[in-house]
Amino acid sequence: MTYSLRWQRLVVIGGFLMVAIGWIGYTAITWHFRSPSDLEFRSSLLFGIASVVGYAILATASWSWFRWIESSRVPLAGMSRVLKLFALGDFCLAVGLAAISYFSSDRAVTQRYDGRTTIVTAISYGFEFFGFLLAAVALWGASSTVGAVLPGPSVPEEVLVPG
Repeated sequence: MTYSLRWQRLVVIGGFLMVAIGWIGYTAITWHFRSPSDLEFRSSLLFGIASVVGYAILATASWSWFRWIESSRVPLAGMSRVLKLFALGDFCLAVGLAAISYFSSDRAVTQRYDGRTTIVTAISYGFEFFGFLLAAVALWGASSTVGAVLPGPSVPEEVLVPG
């Protein structure tokens, strides 16, 4: 069995990198506007940096996972459901970020200008929204590709059962 998930792999990686870029914007805002409480500032900064690193790790893990799926010699039609669940999870995150981005954009337009904070916030959430949306579309596409290949009699038994 060979699966071709090249475009899905690249789109998922691109999606998670867009999410990381959004978190970089969040971290920049946190750095620029330090809180009166040093503890609050440090926790927000740590949260932003950890999120950037976490999404970069997820991008790397997705790349490895898709490469493994592509090189697998056994049918993986059962993996279709797992990929769809990941896609639905990313879609739900995208919907939540769309709402936050919309309200941040509304605030940036309707309230007094405060030094680009609200604009950067809206853009950061927008990057995260599009990143999760791209990942959801690519994971759903991967589930269709993996689910379309059904197991057949051509798979040798020693491949299915390690000897």
